[in-house]
Order: sequence, then C-alpha cells, then structure tokens
Amino acid sequence: MTSFLVESYTPAAASPTEIEASARRAASGTSVRYVRSIFVPDDEICFHLLQGPSADSVDAVIRAAGIRHQRIMEVKD
Repeated sequence: MTSFLVESYTPAAASPTEIEASARRAASGTSVRYVRSIFVPDDEICFHLLQGPSADSVDAVIRAAGIRHQRIMEVKD
C-alpha cells in the first residue's frame, strides 16, 4: 500500500483524540488503513498518515470522518 499524508487545518481548541477516533472509524472496513495523526496546536495543523491504494480512497475516508483538509500528499516510508 502507498502512504499518504493529509494536511488539515485544526483549531487549537479541537480534540486530537476525537479527530483521530473519527479517522479510525471512517477507515474501518475500507481498503484504507489509518496509521496516526500529529497535531501541531500552535500552528493549528494536524497531519494524518494513512495507507491506501490511492489518494482518492484516502480522500473519501478523510471526508467521511468529517475532516476538512488542504491537501493529500504521497509520502515515502
């Protein structure tokens, strides 16, 4: 599977735990695997690492989780 980094604006008041749980639930039962998230509260950015067959499949999971994102980038492990 290919790894993808999803960049999303996340207000500092947001709960990283809830965001991560939403991404995990949305990926469950799909061809996408949620790996982890890194929250940078001072910059109000959250980076989500997922693995999947395509950027479109990752996009669908992130949207289903209710996460608005700026971009999805393919990354090398």
